[in-house]
Amino acid sequence: MVDGNVVYWALLVPGEAELEAHARFPGMPRWTVESWLREMLGRFEAGWPQARRVELLGVWPDRVEPVARAFPKAPGYSSSEETLC
Repeated sequence: MVDGNVVYWALLVPGEAELEAHARFPGMPRWTVESWLREMLGRFEAGWPQARRVELLGVWPDRVEPVARAFPKAPGYSSSEETLC
């Protein structure tokens, strides 16, 4: 969902065991939860370059909550990231 200048995205957050299983497939990257979150933030920053902020919402069986946010790159600045979980 894009709300003005903010991209919000709800994702099922994988556990360590799921990430390890994913990495067993040939050619697939080996991720930690943090590196997976960084990858997702990067994808949304690239997909919505006009966004001033990207927020990922984690989805669990019993709750939805913010887990990470990024302030995408602007000319002359680097991306700023914040992991909330």
